[in-house]
Amino acid sequence: MKKKTKWILLSILIVLVVLFGIQRYYVYTMSDYWAEKDAAIIVAKQQAGLASVEHASKSVWDTICWVIEGKNTSNQDIVVWVVDGKVDHQELAKNGVTLEQVRDKVKAELPDATIVRLVPGIYDKDPDDTAKEYVYQLFYKEKDHYNYRFYRFSDGQALQDTFTLPNR
Repeated sequence: MKKKTKWILLSILIVLVVLFGIQRYYVYTMSDYWAEKDAAIIVAKQQAGLASVEHASKSVWDTICWVIEGKNTSNQDIVVWVVDGKVDHQELAKNGVTLEQVRDKVKAELPDATIVRLVPGIYDKDPDDTAKEYVYQLFYKEKDHYNYRFYRFSDGQALQDTFTLPNR
């Protein structure tokens, strides 16, 4: 073989090894997340009668929960909140507002804001109390500040609390 061909083959081999290493690292770092998601879906299927899953998202605030959206055995759209391996709450999707409706509301109320993340979740009014609100958790940037705001799942109304993250 010519010297040039050897270098090309060696370069290709090195690139393939590096790409394989990156892929294995990604799988390694995401495996716990995927296992947690799969466990929440299984709980939702067993305890809430979820027949099919359309979307699952993790929400972290005072309560860490998985929100599973899908269809129940009656083919109705349903939303299930799973906390600590148990169904905390389930609601027919028609009894609440959709993510798109909340997104439209946010764009109307906060036209200068950039939505970073909008997911369903749980907001504890008082961590010592059992009062919970099932909400959409909005993380957004407005001017130079990042903020959190919550919108009720039931009617899409914004809760009073807005949390601003400090600038560095």
